[in-house]
Amino acid sequence: MQLTVFSDLSLRIIMRMAAGEPGQKFTAGTVADELNASRAHVAKVVTRLVELDLVVAVKGRCGGIYLADGALEKSVGAILRELESGEVVDCVGTNCPLLPACRLRTALADAQEAFFAHLDPITIGELVGDSADRDAPRHLLKLIATTQRPPWPRASDSGRPDGVGGAVAKQFPAVFGPAGNGPHPRTH
Repeated sequence: MQLTVFSDLSLRIIMRMAAGEPGQKFTAGTVADELNASRAHVAKVVTRLVELDLVVAVKGRCGGIYLADGALEKSVGAILRELESGEVVDCVGTNCPLLPACRLRTALADAQEAFFAHLDPITIGELVGDSADRDAPRHLLKLIATTQRPPWPRASDSGRPDGVGGAVAKQFPAVFGPAGNGPHPRTH
């Protein structure tokens, strides 16, 4: 099964935040830059993660985003069930002549559930290393620090100082950081 880009980015954002210090605040812009992702896409993902009580967003001058209490104990399977909600094949409303007797839809739904069930025992904390493996989070941070940016332009490389639509950045300055300070230091 292939995850959507949205789900993949969601897990990477959670893992990045989990690799930081407990209670560490981030901006969506910083996370986007570190993960080589579009700031607009990260903003959408963060909004959904807040809805799922995995991330807390604080507005204001001292705001930012940080992992919610208990996020490290969340099951990867349970998170993906929420993010990948919907059927693998959406046959309803189509003119498919096989629909009345089709068994493929049920088989694919069963396979999807088996995929999630395999990930149920794995927690976010285990992905980034628990107390027994103290070097795992530092290893993730080293990978982030040494990863080169892709050679192609991203949507956030629009030439705007804040990298996102001005209205969005102005509405959520705690999430995107102050506008007008130029690009993130790692971008050039």
